[in-house]
Parts: sequence; C-alpha cells; structure tokens
Amino acid sequence: MAVNPDPLKQWRELIGRRLLNLDFSPANDAPFRSRLDPLVEGGGVQVVGMTFTPGVTIRNRELIRDGRDDYALTISRACRIEANQYGRWTRIGPGEATLFHATEPGTFGAGKTHGYAAILIPADHLASRIRGLDDIAATRIAHTNEALVLLRAYVRTLASATLTSADVRAAAVAHVLDLTELVLSRETGRSAEEKAACVHEVRLQIALDFIARRFRDPSLCVPVVAASQGISVRYLQKLFERSGLRFTEHVNALRLAEAHRLLTATDAGERSIIEVAMASGFSDVSHFNRLFRRRYDATPGALKSQAARSAP
Repeated sequence: MAVNPDPLKQWRELIGRRLLNLDFSPANDAPFRSRLDPLVEGGGVQVVGMTFTPGVTIRNRELIRDGRDDYALTISRACRIEANQYGRWTRIGPGEATLFHATEPGTFGAGKTHGYAAILIPADHLASRIRGLDDIAATRIAHTNEALVLLRAYVRTLASATLTSADVRAAAVAHVLDLTELVLSRETGRSAEEKAACVHEVRLQIALDFIARRFRDPSLCVPVVAASQGISVRYLQKLFERSGLRFTEHVNALRLAEAHRLLTATDAGERSIIEVAMASGFSDVSHFNRLFRRRYDATPGALKSQAARSAP
C-alpha cells in the first residue's frame, strides 16, 4: 500500500535544509503547503518570494551553526506577520518589512496563510555601508518608507519578468541592493544627492518596465504610467528628461520594433497592414506608415512583400 509523502518532511529535505537552512513549525493540523519563487540572484544576493500555510519559519541555534552570514530584508505581502530576533518581538503589516541576521536565532510567521518577499544580502556588503544593522533587526519598517515603496514595486516587476540576459540580471541585482540600502539608511553615510539619484533611477526603470508591458495599448500615455507608480505627471516627465529619453519617441520605438517583427514573421501574410498597426499599438494607420518609413526606409507593405518572397 502506497504511503502519501509528508509534505513538511519533503520541504525540510529539499528546500528548508538544502537551500535555505530553515525549519518550519505548523500552527495547526491543516495540510502543510509552501511555495518558493526565485526572482533574481547574483553576486551572493538572492531575491525570492515565499508562501506558507499557518505557522512559523525558524532559524534556531542548531541551524545557525552552518556559518551563514547574511541579512534578509523580509517584506510582508498581505497579512500581519510576527517576527522575533535578538529578544525583540515585532509585528509587521502588509507592505511593511523587517530585517533578520542569519547568525542569530529568530522566527517569522503568522496564524494564517502568509506570503512575503525576502532579499538576502551578504552581511559584509551591507555592514561596510550601514552601521548598526543589528540594532534595527526585528523592528518594524513602515510601509510609508519611500525607498520601501519603490522596492516593493521593483520586486513586483521582477516577479512578472523573465530576465534572460546576464547584464539585465546584474542591473536588477544592483537596483535591489541600492534600494535595500536606502530602506536601511537611518545609519548610512550616503549623501542626500546619492539617495535621490538612486530613487530617480529605480523609478525610471519601473516606469520603463511598465511601458514595455503595455506599449501595445493605444491608450498608453504619460498620465497612465505616472498613475501606475503613484507619482505626478510632471515628476515622471522630469525622470525622462534627466535620462535623455522622450516618452513618445520611446513608446513609438517599441511599437515600430513590434510592427517590424510582425511584418517579417513567417505568418506575416495572414495579417493586413491595418491589423499590424493596431496590434503594435498604433491607432492611426497613416501616422504608423509615416513613422515606419522614416525608421526603416521602407513602407510596411514593401517590407511585408519582401518577407513573403523570402519565405521558404
């Protein structure tokens, strides 16, 4: 007779001890379930999403013997979570965060199903930039912390993206590091100018990621992108100005590249020029034709015909 495997035992063997060196204590007799979503990693930094049924994640004195020395900034997603380390108990609400040090015992959990994002950073990296980190471990970082607001948005962007380029992954890790340092910056020596520059850079990247996902929508405009971040239209325009970008030119470049892809695809003959224009985000076909010819020195129809002749 087959015996159903114990899901908690499996988690401990495959993930808890092997990958994270953590344990878990369920809060009730409900079936244990968990989910681990790696988002990005590099240079010793890991960003993961985690979900657990009711209970407490544990790092005890036995587990800390592994010698692991990193900090974990942990951000609650949708419920109140209790944290304990250095003899401090704190409760963080949705969108709030707390810091853990892997060299000390601690617990983190809730009496109902809960999820959080964890950013793990080598201790020597953070300690060289921020003093007194252990003094703020297991304390509440409010959801109104501006850098935390940005970090939450950036982590959501990572959760919806597929980063295949090593350069892009490295840039994403750098952004996460910068924002994490800002979240913990009550002891940092960064100047106000450096902090502002980091905030501007990450806000712009989040806006560009939003545009990359929505450029096919003809209604996409500056107010829509600004509203997605909760910032003013003028502030978003300044972000583009500082970077040397122009919103309309950037969006049109993405739409033209998409149109070119559709016109040269193997099934290009199945689409009319109007359909290609609409599918790429253009609502005015005449305007699309003018921009396309200026960009590629050929009309959409000519490129489509050429692709058809070249098809096997």
